[in-house]
Amino acid sequence: MNLGWKLAAVVHGRSDAALPDTYEAERRPVSQRLLMHTRAQIALIAPGPEVTALRELFTELLADPRTVAHIAGLLSGADICYPAEPHEHPLVGRWAPDLTLATADGSRRLAELTRDGRPMLLEATGAGLAARLTNGSDHIAVVVGRQDGQPPASALLVRPDGYVVWATSADPPDTTGLDEAALRWFGTKLIGGA
Repeated sequence: MNLGWKLAAVVHGRSDAALPDTYEAERRPVSQRLLMHTRAQIALIAPGPEVTALRELFTELLADPRTVAHIAGLLSGADICYPAEPHEHPLVGRWAPDLTLATADGSRRLAELTRDGRPMLLEATGAGLAARLTNGSDHIAVVVGRQDGQPPASALLVRPDGYVVWATSADPPDTTGLDEAALRWFGTKLIGGA
């Protein structure tokens, strides 16, 4: 998915030809981590008293819910975090949380909203960010809704592969960095014009 949406954006003329170059920088560390945990799993099924002791130790460690969450994130890929600037929102570079939003079309999960494979600007507080857009919404889906309780962000810009490239928790949303992220990843500005 990471490479597919990038190639499609270039082929359709929506992004710079250099966008696919981000693939290796993002995915090589992920593939190296996958090899590491695959080798660890293989080691745990080997015969011998040393490995039996290691499996017993793992059984003890898996009694801790934090360890279970860590291992589950590792095995599912949910722990993948792409590089982000230190000053950016904590969700940037991470897989977008599967929020449930009350939208004009009813209650919708983020996973449902991303099925069309388009980039998405999600406004989770209904504070009027979508009304301020001047460009880009022809190929970036704009979803306005409200999440019950405190959303992890008031607005998110999400890549087609589900990773957050921009977020803010300000209410109303502070758009600092939104145009830069939209231009970098999707070849368009959303507020500042083309």
